[in-house]
Amino acid sequence: MTSMINSIKQSRWYPYGILLFICCLYWCLDSVWSYKSYDRNLNALIYMVPSSFLDTFLLQVPPYQIVSRISVMLLMLLSGTLLIELGNRKQKIARALDESESRAQYIIDHANVGTCIVQNKRFFLPNQKLLDISGYSEEELAEIPFPRLVHPDDLEMVVRWYEEGIAGLEPETDTPFQILTKGQEIRWLLLSTTSIVWRGEPALFNILRDITESLHREKKDQQAKKMEAIGLLAGGVAHDLNNILSGIVTYPEMMMYQLPDDSPLCSQLKVIQDSGARASAIIADLLTVARGVASNRKTTDLNALVERFLKTPEYKNLANNHPHVRLTQSLHKEGVYIFCSDIHIQKSIMNLLFNAFEALEQDTGAIILNTDCRELTKTEWKRLNIREGSYGILSVADTGPGISAKQKERIFEPFYTKKKMGRSGTGLGLTVVWNTIVEHEGAIDIQTSEEGTTFTLYLPAAHPPQHIPDSGNNTGEEMDKGSGQTVLLIDDDPQQREIGSQFLSFLGYSPKSVASGEEAVEYLQQEKVDLLVLDMVMEPGINGRETYEQILSIHPGQKAIIVSGNSEHKEITKTIELGAGRLLKKPYTVKNLAEAVQSELSAP
Repeated sequence: MTSMINSIKQSRWYPYGILLFICCLYWCLDSVWSYKSYDRNLNALIYMVPSSFLDTFLLQVPPYQIVSRISVMLLMLLSGTLLIELGNRKQKIARALDESESRAQYIIDHANVGTCIVQNKRFFLPNQKLLDISGYSEEELAEIPFPRLVHPDDLEMVVRWYEEGIAGLEPETDTPFQILTKGQEIRWLLLSTTSIVWRGEPALFNILRDITESLHREKKDQQAKKMEAIGLLAGGVAHDLNNILSGIVTYPEMMMYQLPDDSPLCSQLKVIQDSGARASAIIADLLTVARGVASNRKTTDLNALVERFLKTPEYKNLANNHPHVRLTQSLHKEGVYIFCSDIHIQKSIMNLLFNAFEALEQDTGAIILNTDCRELTKTEWKRLNIREGSYGILSVADTGPGISAKQKERIFEPFYTKKKMGRSGTGLGLTVVWNTIVEHEGAIDIQTSEEGTTFTLYLPAAHPPQHIPDSGNNTGEEMDKGSGQTVLLIDDDPQQREIGSQFLSFLGYSPKSVASGEEAVEYLQQEKVDLLVLDMVMEPGINGRETYEQILSIHPGQKAIIVSGNSEHKEITKTIELGAGRLLKKPYTVKNLAEAVQSELSAP
């Protein structure tokens, strides 16, 4: 009762109410007094003789009644005016409040964060952003306890935050947590919560920021930086190993050319050569991990690359080792054209299939290989962190046991593998795939569950070429030999100079060699040669591109081929733009060298 009286006293209506109360009270008292004095006034009016008109009027109407009536009229007029003014002011305030609430609601509904009140573990007043994040309507969200939305991995932590907030504490909510949307999609949120009293009970006002996309970008950036650091290491190691392997790969080949076909040494030399070739293949993987590998790109049908690999001895051997695995392929009917390095994309296909076969338990199950070409939706290219447009798509799905979340985070790291070493490769397979797809400005998506795993590659689509060249290779064993042309071999490695010189002599050329770019420039200031065999990395001193630039200033149009075993892609490209011919990758064979030298010498 006391609180009600206090609230009335604080109201703006209070003084006007008192005024009206006084007027009413005065009117009542005046009426009672008039009733009591009625007989006296009547006798006075009958028996007294008025001396004037005023006396007659005053006998009929007593003076106090005139005063009271005039006072009441003035007070009522004043009170009415004030009441009307208050009514108008109240309407203005109500309209202002409505407009303010509308603006506040508009801001909340269009905010870039989700907001809501949580009380008794139920959602109240969710804004539109929270509805968009969760995928539920306002009515559906009102019927769902908030723990049902939280991912099981983070449920204990989020419930603890709620209990601490309801108790009036300040929970440390700086850790992102996961929710499951209506479509069972995982979203990462960051929570800011404040304890409030709502409808007379403790509650929490929550602000929820969706950081899913930023977390994905951050993880991709971290992965890219980590792979870049590994790539620098891999590139250096591969360069040194290529130089070491050159003797193992090249000398057996040259010796077999000099031995009769029935020599018992030929089979032994062939084993040495094959071992060197396998080691070279591993180094090629390291170079792919290093990224920036010099490679020619052209418009190619992804379907053709798939079909080409399925005819290779590598796939046939893989299928023979897993006879109970069924491979099903569904290729896009109209072709899937991409601008790519054939050899690297085909190697990615190979590595994905090898991985899928090895993922099957007890060598039984199914593998599904699909290709497609379509325009990605805004949601897809944002999720994959790639530019919008049309993409060629390759997916390889297996029915294996799936990949754990911990393994999924590290699956593209070099040498991280759960497979049997010695049987399933070096652990570089998926790393090669990752680097190849990133180099081609594409993306990799992994979907895994207990029913199996699907790897999906996205590569920017290209327009079909008007003419598709024949992909056949010339496998003839005959080698074109020279007729004494002078070839200057420029390489900082003594073994490379010795091997190259012997090969060139064997092929009928007149070889010269120098150990640095500076020596080559000095030599060519006095001499002329028909061809340069130019190494790209020579330390210390100027590199191959700088050497070639200085030689061109002395001998414009000087012919050259590039020999490289590293990943200096930009320098190789610049050297070719200056006029150098083809790239010959280390370690090279006699036949490779013969073809490269003859091709450049015969070019106009």
